[in-house]
Amino acid sequence: MVILGGLRLHLNPNKFTSIVSLSYVSDYTINGLKESVTKNRESIINSSIGIQMYIGNEDRFVLEADRRGSWIINSYLKENGIVNELITIEDTSHDLSELFEYTNGLSYFAFCSKMWKKVKK
Repeated sequence: MVILGGLRLHLNPNKFTSIVSLSYVSDYTINGLKESVTKNRESIINSSIGIQMYIGNEDRFVLEADRRGSWIINSYLKENGIVNELITIEDTSHDLSELFEYTNGLSYFAFCSKMWKKVKK
């Protein structure tokens, strides 16, 4: 459930209905991801793929290493006309178990299910 892998797989051209990113702070992959987005912009837009990104406001990579991957990719996608949502989760670190303990922890799966149903119609 990582945006980098999901976008790359989606564009090669597998059938994905949604991408959910949890704690994307891999700043060293940003340039490659931006290239993929630029190259495949129309494909992404036409696919109507749903994209959600989640990051904890206490993520140690953000606080200690100033990694900004989620915000940079969120902005880049929007600048390129690609709808996506970045959700900051309060009192949550980089630990995936904390992200899944989030009050609406199943919201990731509900989002994916919603997008799948949309495509099946």
